[in-house]
This record gives sequence, C-alpha cells and structure tokens, in this order.
Amino acid sequence: MGRDADSFVNFALQKVSQTAKNRLAGKKQSSGGGSSGANMDDGVVVLDETNFDALVMKSKDIWIVEFYAPWCGHCKALEPEYAQAAKNLKGQVKLGKVDATVN
Repeated sequence: MGRDADSFVNFALQKVSQTAKNRLAGKKQSSGGGSSGANMDDGVVVLDETNFDALVMKSKDIWIVEFYAPWCGHCKALEPEYAQAAKNLKGQVKLGKVDATVN
C-alpha cells in the first residue's frame, strides 16, 4: 500500500465495500456512532488510553489508526496525506492517530 491520500482512500473504500456486502448479507450492522468525546485534528480523531477502547475496539465502525512519533520524519511526511484521506473518507471510514511516544 502506498503512503499517499489516494492509496489510503482506495484501501479504505475496498474495506468499506466488503463490509457493506457483508452487512447486506445479514452480518453485523454499523453502530453509526460518531466520535463524541474525541479530539479531532484535521478530520483525524486523536486517540489515547482514555478513548481508544470505547471508540475503536468496541466500535462496529471501520477504523484506520496511525501509531506515530511526533519526531519521526516519515510520520511528519504522512501527516498531510493522512489528514486528506480522513477528509475524503468522512462518513465511510474513521481515521485516528495515537502518539506512540506517550500512549
């Protein structure tokens, strides 16, 4: 998988398509829940130990989660592409990020 917004979008859309097909076939329905209580940063949900389980692990929604280090050059380069992917996928897939140096 590439590391640009288009690659993230294509990957997420494939997963959404498969999930939709599964749900139409009678499998679990999405909770449709929002990300209330979570901080948003450019459309990306800021996750930490206080909200990760409730928002991601216990959710029926599709999530892509980035575990990053603020000092990492690769992570810094990914940030604008990841934010763009979050905007492009709004309402279909949720994107979150975890500062791995803190959490």
